[in-house]
Amino acid sequence: MGKAESFGVPGLELLFFPGDHDPPHLHVHKQGNWKIKVNFMTCRLGHLDYKVVWARSKARRSTRLPGPSGREKKAILDGVLDHREALFRQWEKVLGR
Repeated sequence: MGKAESFGVPGLELLFFPGDHDPPHLHVHKQGNWKIKVNFMTCRLGHLDYKVVWARSKARRSTRLPGPSGREKKAILDGVLDHREALFRQWEKVLGR
């Protein structure tokens, strides 16, 4: 497992998994709450391309959708848009390409 080095978001873990599959993506975890997969190459201004991989079951019963809050999504998106090239280089490195 490789921690994303190009940017961080307080309270979140940003990770790459060695031997992972295409398309290039980043795993983002909020400990004990949710995990998402972010397809960072297809994110664009105003759109974080992500999928909820896991969410605490309590969150699923609430009125809010499971996964990151609007503030967390904005912080992730801002980081992705500002550091996409560095993320791709690290993706390639972690996968041994």
